[in-house]
Amino acid sequence: SASFADTGTPPAMWEIGYTGLTKEQADIFDAFNAAAKRTHTFNFTDKQGVTHSNVRIQEYDRNHEGHKSWAHSVNITLVKYD
Repeated sequence: SASFADTGTPPAMWEIGYTGLTKEQADIFDAFNAAAKRTHTFNFTDKQGVTHSNVRIQEYDRNHEGHKSWAHSVNITLVKYD
């Protein structure tokens, strides 16, 4: 995989977070994360509507507050090296 040292260009990064998800909704993110496995790239459209190719998942975290098992949160950090 490419890195800043390889390309000389800083990576583009996005942090995305969702809160208040149902278990079923969070399971969809889990399935996508498992399929991507941090080695497969995909296209990502940012909030300005720009589509970026060769994006990877850098970090993935899912949790819920112990007393709120119905309210899950997912945090994803995406990265793209040019």
